Amino acid sequence: MKTPSVNQKCAWSLSTLAAVIGVAIATLTTSSLVAANTSNVNVVNTPNVNIANTPIVTLSGTPSVSITGTPNVNVANTPIVQDRDNAARQPFTYAPVAQFWTGNARNISFQFTVPGGKRLVIEQVSVSANLTASTTQKLSAEVQIFGSTLTFYRFVGTDAGQNDFVASSQMRCYADAGTSVVILVTRSDTSVGGANFAGVSLSGYLIDTP
Repeated sequence: MKTPSVNQKCAWSLSTLAAVIGVAIATLTTSSLVAANTSNVNVVNTPNVNIANTPIVTLSGTPSVSITGTPNVNVANTPIVQDRDNAARQPFTYAPVAQFWTGNARNISFQFTVPGGKRLVIEQVSVSANLTASTTQKLSAEVQIFGSTLTFYRFVGTDAGQNDFVASSQMRCYADAGTSVVILVTRSDTSVGGANFAGVSLSGYLIDTP
């Protein structure tokens, strides 16, 4: 067996080196091709994402919001409801001292004036009278409001027994500042004599006017 010459040894070494370089290049090319493809990444647990500062979100134009179906709205506590149109209602009651009929007079009247800067809303008027009973005795009352025009509301009483007559009516009428309000009480039979008298009460509320 011949011993290879120096030139043959060099040739073999160069061949071996070329083969190693070829394998390395093929390996790098394969790795590059694998890396070029999109890989699937699996996150086992829910990651924690921390945002250091509050991001600024800008919406261009008016966004459209659609609600599908009827949403359920739950009110946890009892809400406070206020009438914003009538926030300044001031309760008002008029109850003067009772008056006696004089002689054969049919009417007695009770009168007051609505305060300045106010409007009176009348909601209820009641009359109680003691009259000498007769077959024709009746009690009636009338609320008169002397504004730019005369406005009146009339109602009839009933015999409550023992010479007592009562009349009461709910209403909704208005009297402006400076207006005179008169409650006129009428008895139908003036011939029977006796100490007949009546008292009235009016309730409602005042509101401020410009």
